[in-house]
Amino acid sequence: MDRKMMIPSFEEMANAYEPLIKKIIKQLYCQNDFDEMFQSGLIGLYEATISFDPKKGAFPSYAELKIRCRIISDIRAKKRHYSRHVYTDEIKEQLLETHQDNYFPCDILQRLDTILTPRELLWFKLQFIEDQETNTIAKKHHVSPHTVRSWKKSAMKKMKKAGIEIFQS
Repeated sequence: MDRKMMIPSFEEMANAYEPLIKKIIKQLYCQNDFDEMFQSGLIGLYEATISFDPKKGAFPSYAELKIRCRIISDIRAKKRHYSRHVYTDEIKEQLLETHQDNYFPCDILQRLDTILTPRELLWFKLQFIEDQETNTIAKKHHVSPHTVRSWKKSAMKKMKKAGIEIFQS
C-alpha cells in the first residue's frame, strides 16, 4: 500500500489529539474560555498538518508545539483586546446607569461640547461611542497616533477638572 493513502483525515487527527489539546488548555489555566481555546488548539493542529516537515522530527512533538503556540497567541490577543476595550465598556455601562437617573448621554455630550475642543470631542465620540481604536482614528483623520493620544490626554485633563469623574483613566 502507498504511504500517502494511510494519511488520516483531519477529523481522525482531531479526535486523536483532543486529549492533548484539553491538557494544554488546562496547563495554561484557560478553562473559562474552553470552547474558544479548543478551537484555537484545532487551528494549531491544522497548521501543524500543513506545515509539518518529516525531515525535521516527529509529528506529535511538532503538533504539540504548534497547538500550544496557537493557544498562547490567542490568549495574548484576547488579553490585548480586553486591555484596550475594558475602559470603553465601563464608560458605556456608566452612561447607561446615568440614563436611568434621567441624565441622558446626549446631556453628557452637550456638556463635553462646552468643555472640549472640536478635536478632543471628536476623539471622545469616536473612542467611546463608535468604539474605534487610536490607530483607526489617526488613519481616518490623517494624523499620527501620537496626535490622537494628545487629544485624549488633554480631553481627560479637562474632564477631570470639570468633575466628570466617570472618565478616569
